[in-house]
Amino acid sequence: MVTALMTTAMEPYSLVNDQPRPLWIIVFAILMACVALRVRSEQRAAEGPASINGEVQRQVAEY
Repeated sequence: MVTALMTTAMEPYSLVNDQPRPLWIIVFAILMACVALRVRSEQRAAEGPASINGEVQRQVAEY
């Protein structure tokens, strides 16, 4: 559903009548993207620095 809204917001003109998209659709899509990014950053913060450090150590070990 979010993908459909983002696709709708990214198309500046409707295919039906060549009218500009309403501003609220674009604002809503940007808001949903911000919420998704915030939730992801909170999940990473909940994992803590140990998991980030472990990821770095794993990448160094692979190198």
